[in-house]
Amino acid sequence: MAMHGRARRLGFVVLALAAGAATVGVASAAGPALRWVPYGRATMVSGAAKSSDYYVGLSAKMPTGTTRADRYYAFRGVQLVGTKGCGLQLVPSFLNPAANHNIKPSGLGCSDETGYSGGTKTAALPKGKHVTALQVCTNKKGTGLKGIRLWGTSFDARGRTVKPVGPVEVKRNGCKSWKRRVACLPGEVANSIRIYRQGRAGISLVCAKVVPDSSPLNPVKSQVDRAVFLQRTSKLSVTVDIVNKADTTAEIKTVSARVGRCSAESKFGFIPTHQSRQIELRFSCSWNQIASASCKLKSSCSAKFVTRITTNVAGTEETASFPEHVTVQKR
Repeated sequence: MAMHGRARRLGFVVLALAAGAATVGVASAAGPALRWVPYGRATMVSGAAKSSDYYVGLSAKMPTGTTRADRYYAFRGVQLVGTKGCGLQLVPSFLNPAANHNIKPSGLGCSDETGYSGGTKTAALPKGKHVTALQVCTNKKGTGLKGIRLWGTSFDARGRTVKPVGPVEVKRNGCKSWKRRVACLPGEVANSIRIYRQGRAGISLVCAKVVPDSSPLNPVKSQVDRAVFLQRTSKLSVTVDIVNKADTTAEIKTVSARVGRCSAESKFGFIPTHQSRQIELRFSCSWNQIASASCKLKSSCSAKFVTRITTNVAGTEETASFPEHVTVQKR
């Protein structure tokens, strides 16, 4: 599954390289329920490329499998396809044992069929481990990926790293220069990579924090700025401030709210990282539907207001509720 960043299509084909693809064996049914925070941090680049170069993003899982357990994937291995170093695929792993562990690797192909000659070589961590660090070997000119080393770990029920392993290594003829090792922070897992191969070759990891599945992870927060009821039109107008706390752009798919017996919903859009936006929700209802019995005759009333926001960050949807008491002004 290709991801978008500064990526642009460079004539390469994104595909599942099913022939000879390794799969992850089925894990036991026991184990902690974990998830990663749906916004990640990119490491520095291992290789000759610079982070400002164009890259193609690749996540570890094909877009199949729709259960909650399938959603929180990582990867435990990398396969180099072809002697040119242009074909690459990731062997997926999953944070939760209930996931579909037979999902095939996703990959990035070569621009032409000649690139696939030379077969496939694989570097893979043991089952149950997930990649947290990587090192790339290039050819003498730094233009081709010729080798990869991987380090990894597993996680306990609190999302802490335990029993790190590695390195495991794969390389082809022409591996001349091992570049710097790049790594996720403790408690993070790599769930995708950025591949640089336009001129200068390299790979960086995209790391996400691992936490218990019960942890609230919605990357936004919401607060009512003002609420005004217009008696002449029987309309309630509520302005909500939404802040994106993620380290990447958040797509706000829907914003819905309920106050008293009134409800409203609105589409929204995108909020850049660490920025805020305002949205106005409009309700058609009477003052009696909003106000409690104790303040129906007053010019303002405190009412319970619940905002529900559904976001999409890095391909993962999350919905969170933000209850608060607001003062509704009657005009």
